[in-house]
Amino acid sequence: MKKILLLCIAALLFGCTTPENRAIAKVSNVKITQEEFDIEVAKLTKAMVPEDYVMTDEEKVMFHSQILNNMIFKIAHTKKMDELNIAVNEELLEQQMAQLSLQYGSEEALINDIESRGYTFDEIKDEFRYQQRLSDLSQYAADQDIEVPEEDIENFYNENKETVFKQDAAVNSARHILFLVDDTNKEQALKDITEVREKIMAGMDFAEAAIQYSQGPSAPNGGQLGGFQRGQMVPEFEEVAFTIPVNQVSGPVLSQYGYHLILVEDRTEETFATLEEARTYIAQRIKVDNFFDKIYEDAKITKPDWAEESKE
Repeated sequence: MKKILLLCIAALLFGCTTPENRAIAKVSNVKITQEEFDIEVAKLTKAMVPEDYVMTDEEKVMFHSQILNNMIFKIAHTKKMDELNIAVNEELLEQQMAQLSLQYGSEEALINDIESRGYTFDEIKDEFRYQQRLSDLSQYAADQDIEVPEEDIENFYNENKETVFKQDAAVNSARHILFLVDDTNKEQALKDITEVREKIMAGMDFAEAAIQYSQGPSAPNGGQLGGFQRGQMVPEFEEVAFTIPVNQVSGPVLSQYGYHLILVEDRTEETFATLEEARTYIAQRIKVDNFFDKIYEDAKITKPDWAEESKE
C-alpha cells in the first residue's frame, strides 16, 4: 500500500502521461499530443477521403505523415512569423471571406459546407490568416539582400528545366468536322467526309462546311473547339492536331467517335524559359528554400520514424 502511495505521489510530481496527452512530436518546446493529432486526422479524413474508400496501410502512413508534418511546419512557421511581427491584414481577410461566400452563393451556404466537413467557420478563417502570414513570410525571405551563388542558380535551372521551366505545347484554336460512325456506315462515312474535304480544298469555308455537314455538337459554331493541351482529346485526334501544319486541313482521322477533318488555326509549340529569363525567379526561390530550411533546423524537430519525409 505504501509503495502504491509513493507511485501516485511520483506521478503527481513528475506528470502522468496518458496515451491522449503524450507527445507524438515536438517543435522546440511545443509538443503535438496524440489527441491533437487524432483530431486532425479525423477532420481531414472526413473532409478529403470518400466515405466508401478504404486506404491501404501504405496510403494511411503517407496520409498521416503529411498531416503530422503539416502540423509541425505550421508551429515552426508561426513561431518565426511571431518573431518577425508579421501581422494579419484583417481587411484583406474579410475581403477573401466575402469572395468565398459569393462563390457559394451566401455566407450561410459556405458555413454549411464547412461544417459538413467537420470544421467551423472560425477555424477556416484562422487557416486563411495563417496562409496570408505565410505568404508574407515567403516574400520577406525573397526580399532578403543575399547574393545567391551563380553555380546554385545554374544547377537549379538544369535540374528543373524539363519541369518548372517548360511550357507545354497547346492548340489555342481548332475546328473540326465530324461524321459519326457505327458498324453499318463506316465506308459511307469515309466517302462522305472525303467529299466534304474536297469541297473545302476547292474553296469552301471550313466553318461553313462544319455548319452544313458536321454531325458533332460544335457544328452550329462552325466546328469551333477552342483551345486544349495534350491529354484532353482522344489520342488519334490529338496526334494530328499537334503535328499538322497550322491552317492546313487534315485528311480523315478515325477516332472512337467517327471520322474527323481537323483545322488548327493557332498553336503554341513547346518552349523552355532560358536561364536569363528564369534567373530572378531562381534566385528568389533559392533564398526562400534556404530560409525555410533554416527555420526547420532551428525548430529542433523530433517526430516518429514513420513521419520522416523522403529525400528522393
